[in-house]
Amino acid sequence: MPLLRVAERDGLPRLLADHLHLRNNHAGAHADATAMRLTGAVCVGADSIDDADRLAPAPWLRATS
Repeated sequence: MPLLRVAERDGLPRLLADHLHLRNNHAGAHADATAMRLTGAVCVGADSIDDADRLAPAPWLRATS
């Protein structure tokens, strides 16, 4: 998705890694990657975590387990 490529190029994953701190999250050490995936899902029309999980190409990329 071009929008996420621009976000990656401009440093959004690093910004998320530096400033995003989630407690009791399923993303573990990869909260920034999960946030990027959720951002992409919202950009294509996801309105909820469940929608984002439906868009995930593989079970291990889902936000919830």
